[in-house]
Amino acid sequence: MQPQQLTTYIKDGQFCAIYNATIPEYRASYSFEQFSALMQKIQHDTYELHYTIALPPLRKYVWLDDKRNNAIGAIFDSKGRIHFLTMKPCLKFPEADITFSKTFFELPVRGKWQVAQGGTNELINYHYPFSSQRYAIDLKRLKNNLYFENIGNMCEDYYAFNEEVYAPAAGKVIAIEDNISDQSPGERNELSTFGNYIILKHAHNEYSLLAHLQQNSICVEQGDSVQLGELIAYSGNSGDTTAPHVHFQVMDSADLKKATSLRIRFKNNDMPIQGDMVIGTITPVTRAEPREKLRFGSLRAILQLFNRS
Repeated sequence: MQPQQLTTYIKDGQFCAIYNATIPEYRASYSFEQFSALMQKIQHDTYELHYTIALPPLRKYVWLDDKRNNAIGAIFDSKGRIHFLTMKPCLKFPEADITFSKTFFELPVRGKWQVAQGGTNELINYHYPFSSQRYAIDLKRLKNNLYFENIGNMCEDYYAFNEEVYAPAAGKVIAIEDNISDQSPGERNELSTFGNYIILKHAHNEYSLLAHLQQNSICVEQGDSVQLGELIAYSGNSGDTTAPHVHFQVMDSADLKKATSLRIRFKNNDMPIQGDMVIGTITPVTRAEPREKLRFGSLRAILQLFNRS
């Protein structure tokens, strides 16, 4: 099945053809009767394709109805097989969507990255339903249309692992977590949402969070003042994540449970969404007073190669 055929098949009631185009793992989760019941709820609505997102080697499509009340999301491979298909109401937070940070930020990384999660729609940004993380973006490194080399079963295989993370704006270090282990790709640490992280306080009582950092890689201390572009840590795979990436959000409080997420005002006025390729152009700066604290990012990555069971 071709992606452009999906909504036509739904409207024509060809549910069996759609169901048979899904991969076995999907069909194991939904019986045909359950699947048909879901399809019947949206059969007579009109949908328009709004997002086409490359997630190599797959591609994601998101359709919205004419009133933007409901959405269909599907992930296809190059052979027309459906790996994921969902239908759900479109959450809307119009006032929050136009509330940007007063502080201007830059991406906290350098080079070419892909936005893995981001935007004002739950189907392109799984953070969106949650007020404390609503406008967070997740960044993954992509090289030669791949996220990793070898077979991707080690953190070190991922291009997003052990990358330098910089202060996205001048600020003060408010909180640090640096002792959470990096788990193997595919595993999750549900006991620690953000894993290792840094919270920076900026002007206008705004705060940024850099999360899922590599264990023992943070090279600033609580109370430090940092400049825009100062190296603060290395990217990792700690916390509730299945693959190395950098989580970046801005909020109105340092309390991760009570904070309200703010849309990030970037210096170039970009508003990146899932699938976008972004280029980190932040200029690294050297701290005026060098710290004595060692940076273990690169060393730890090498040692892990020899200490995995």
